[in-house]
Amino acid sequence: MENIYEKVIDIGKAEVKGTLMADRTRFGPAGVPPAFRAMKAGLADVPRLLREEGLDAFEYQAVRWGAKPQIKREDAEKLGLKAKENDVWISLHGSYFINFCGEKDVIEASKQRLIACITAAEWMKAYVVVFHSGFYGKRPQKEAFTNCLEALKEVVQVIRALGIKNVK
Repeated sequence: MENIYEKVIDIGKAEVKGTLMADRTRFGPAGVPPAFRAMKAGLADVPRLLREEGLDAFEYQAVRWGAKPQIKREDAEKLGLKAKENDVWISLHGSYFINFCGEKDVIEASKQRLIACITAAEWMKAYVVVFHSGFYGKRPQKEAFTNCLEALKEVVQVIRALGIKNVK
């Protein structure tokens, strides 16, 4: 019997060659620090302020998003530009409301949420989207894993069709 966990998973034939990797260990906050908010700093100011604090990474929090990006494209692009200027790497934490182990309607909504997060990540030049794929609850682990894998394959097809290629 094949062990699904030992199987090489092909999600769109991802290649290691050419994969964007950090040039060094980087540190930064998840979300805009409260002190920056108290200063009335805008989102585009965050990379400069982080750099001034000696930090060089920022995780944008998209944890409560629905099926559409909750950031204007212009604002996301400006954040990405300022991050590049200040050598701050951006990651994006996807919606907490993703569950690829749920019922069909939950899985479909989860795919839309993840696609929204990946779209915004592309706009802001984030190098990766981090998310929790769901919980298997009473489902057998293998079934839950297979459901997640199939949903992710579909998401990869959609983002490729949208021309998104820089987000890992």
